[in-house]
Amino acid sequence: MISANINVYGSWQKIKKIFIKIGGSWVSIKSGWINVYGSWQKFFSSFSAPTQTSSPALAGTGEAFSSITGFAGTYTSGTYLNISHFIAATSDSNTPTDGLTSLPSGMGSVTSSNSYTITQSDTFNSGTYFYYVDQVRGNDGNYYYYYSNSVRAHVGIIIDNFNRTVSSGLGTSSSSYLYSSFGNNLSISVNGSQAVFAQYMSSSETNPLNYSMQSIELSGRTSIDGYVELSGSYFGGLGMAFWVTGNGSWFASTVYESSYSATKYTYYTTVSGTSCTAGAGTDCGSSIVTMPCTRGHGNSAVNCGFDYTCPNNYSYIGSGLCTNNNVPYNTIGATITYYGTYTTTVYSGYVSSSSCSGGPYVSYDSLPSNCSSSSSTVSLYNTSFKILKADGSTVSVLHTDALQSGVENPTKIGAININVNGSTDTITSKAYTDGTYSSQIGSTSTYTASNPTKNTPIGSSSAGLIKGTTGTNAGIYFDNLSIYSS
Repeated sequence: MISANINVYGSWQKIKKIFIKIGGSWVSIKSGWINVYGSWQKFFSSFSAPTQTSSPALAGTGEAFSSITGFAGTYTSGTYLNISHFIAATSDSNTPTDGLTSLPSGMGSVTSSNSYTITQSDTFNSGTYFYYVDQVRGNDGNYYYYYSNSVRAHVGIIIDNFNRTVSSGLGTSSSSYLYSSFGNNLSISVNGSQAVFAQYMSSSETNPLNYSMQSIELSGRTSIDGYVELSGSYFGGLGMAFWVTGNGSWFASTVYESSYSATKYTYYTTVSGTSCTAGAGTDCGSSIVTMPCTRGHGNSAVNCGFDYTCPNNYSYIGSGLCTNNNVPYNTIGATITYYGTYTTTVYSGYVSSSSCSGGPYVSYDSLPSNCSSSSSTVSLYNTSFKILKADGSTVSVLHTDALQSGVENPTKIGAININVNGSTDTITSKAYTDGTYSSQIGSTSTYTASNPTKNTPIGSSSAGLIKGTTGTNAGIYFDNLSIYSS
């Protein structure tokens, strides 16, 4: 701003206003000019900011791929020369000050239009802050800037049905978000209906760059609720990555499956006419409950007595017999299956024949001599959730929670839900039979991380899909991904 100065008692002071008396009235001079060698030069201009009567406004959610729209403020007539408008962007979350004669450092115009469509890159790091700016030229010739409310760009809900074909990587999701690679991108593709993670993984792999991963930046958000289907025949190693801060730096929750060999023993009756009574299967030739009787059934005594009374949930069926209504009464040849070596004096198993399927557990004080048995070698499976951490150089297992243990025919994990609380650093993992998320497998896995790195120095954080290690039956296919972030 041009100004004039006056020496007052040896000290130069800036003149803020000059008045001249015209017709008996003092009038403020807006500017003063002097002719220097035939050219008029301005030597004084008073401070004269426009008078604002209403602020500009910016409407919109800020979600990626949506539009924001600006509305101009109003100013008192006669206090300005002209007004122009533009949408400006900055990474600074601090609110700028109205009425100054320059934009804040780091802020710049993105369009002179009053409308702008948010891009995915606008949502990166902590998200860009947008303002609608009135550029008002005051009567003194200076430009003054006035700002609307801010709208922060951010990622919305990420949805992907993978109904496209991509030869390398995952490309662009169904909701228009482009994936990034923070790991080994080899053998990742989309086959028209599923995401394919086909890379072979050694069960002992600890180099984070050899873990196949694709993720999407979440505008610095660190709380997610992710859902994805594991759509192939196998599921080992598949999972979700989160708090991804760069190549080789991330956390993940993955499904792990291992197997081991065991001898399967099948014990069965050789005496015809055996009853599957009292809800306890068969006793290899004699009824579990007869009259009069006092016999052990697990930890609960079954006592019929002489008056043919039966315990709760048991019914008298004649001939001195009580039975659990949930188990067939006159079953012949029930079998019991047991894995491992018979070494203890108390044997527990379960009824596994088609006629007695679903019956309660049974106990024997010893293996009856009139029972026959057969054996075979089978594979038993353990499934679990593993929480992984990659620190840039190595991958470590922070926590393991079992889902199924020692099962010959484990339930296939068809979908997982990974919930991450960025405030408490708690990671909750659930496994389901399918994408309806209605039938949970095993217990919920919960783990709280200790001081995890969740953002880069500039505030970014990503989440997505990952293929980790597994002991057996490595999975390949993902489908129907949803990620909610906050």
